[in-house]
Amino acid sequence: MTTKDEFDTLLLNHDDVMTEVLALFDGRRDVALNWLKAKRPQLLGVSPASIIDTDKKSVLDLIYRIKTGDLS
Repeated sequence: MTTKDEFDTLLLNHDDVMTEVLALFDGRRDVALNWLKAKRPQLLGVSPASIIDTDKKSVLDLIYRIKTGDLS
């Protein structure tokens, strides 16, 4: 599976997250996919990909905080 395919499959039905994460990483799907799959302390040690279906708001909130410089 290519990075594009994996990225698109992960974000199927999550167009809003896809738009925001691609904007955050200047359209680089490979970097965005790595970010989505990595555990994040701000999400209590889980990856955005692992909670996107159950807690999309937290993923979008984290992207917003990164974009605005709030890394707390």
